[in-house]
Amino acid sequence: MISDGLVAYNGSRAQIEMKNDLCGPKSLYEEYYDANYFKWQKRHQMFQATHSDPTRWGRIKPEYTVLEIGCSAGAVLNTIKCAKKFCVEINFHAREYAAKTYNLTTFRCGAELAENAIH
Repeated sequence: MISDGLVAYNGSRAQIEMKNDLCGPKSLYEEYYDANYFKWQKRHQMFQATHSDPTRWGRIKPEYTVLEIGCSAGAVLNTIKCAKKFCVEINFHAREYAAKTYNLTTFRCGAELAENAIH
């Protein structure tokens, strides 16, 4: 279930739209979610990934594509066994970590997506 945002398709392009519309070129939230915040965030998420089974949440099947809004370091998304994984994260440090560590396709909050970017 996506509660924080959605992917809107408009003809030949898609854009990640957030309900609170706080994701501009560089929002106050991005300034808050800095490298120090990410250190704490990563520790918390590693614990969560170790002690949860996200496949139970939505009855995710191996052939599904999963888009996680607010994926943090990507640890929980990485535990899901599915065909394709995409994540949206406001924290630059978390996005970089998720992409490099788990080879996840990541998007910045508010980023314009190419046609069929999430397919």
